[in-house]
Amino acid sequence: VGPFRVAVQRVHRPEVRSGQRASVVRSVMTVEWENRVRPIQLTIPVRSLEVVAGGRDHAGPDVPDTYRIPVGNARSRIPLELRLPTSVNYQDSIESISGTLIVDLPYGFDEWEWSSDMAAQHVEQRDRGFTASIQLMESAAEETKCTIVVRDLTGALRFQSHEDWSRFFVVKAMRKDGSSILPSNRTALPARSEQQAWHVGFAERLDRIVAFRLRYPTERGSKRFPFTIDNVSLVDRR
Repeated sequence: VGPFRVAVQRVHRPEVRSGQRASVVRSVMTVEWENRVRPIQLTIPVRSLEVVAGGRDHAGPDVPDTYRIPVGNARSRIPLELRLPTSVNYQDSIESISGTLIVDLPYGFDEWEWSSDMAAQHVEQRDRGFTASIQLMESAAEETKCTIVVRDLTGALRFQSHEDWSRFFVVKAMRKDGSSILPSNRTALPARSEQQAWHVGFAERLDRIVAFRLRYPTERGSKRFPFTIDNVSLVDRR
């Protein structure tokens, strides 16, 4: 489905008593995407899911109305529980699982800039529902250290890890000659859904740096990707 690939990693029926037929099928699906794509959030509306087994359509998984998928590093795992009526004779396979993957994507980026003086004063900047600040720390002779704090005031991003934040918020230092450098080291502090902080170091003396810039997402939008997975094999869990 476009730059995304939805697959079933495994599907199994839990162990049941002798002579009974399991009405619950547990599955693990994966979503992968091309490196050029940077999704902010992935969701699957439960109403979009259809399971065809025994020649009939059945309800989707027993989860909330929208299943939010953690955004990993080009791959995410989706544990789903599919409920089938006990009357269904699905034998050893499900004919198909189909649904819609909704992807929130950033459509543009902008940059904040702090002069060295602003960074020394711990100035906070705000735009598009984000706030950010850079604070200079004690620096060695050939290294400049600072702390960056970014907050999402809207609660819309819901990043699950510091890797998610790092893909969308990129910091660099600007030299006096107009060139820029990325951090030589970056240590993430414990992430929260609405805030992330890093200790970063630049392999450059502070007197050669005139400013710091932080890239952040500005516009975002959603795209829908229908998917169908055919001939899903079932395995009995013993």
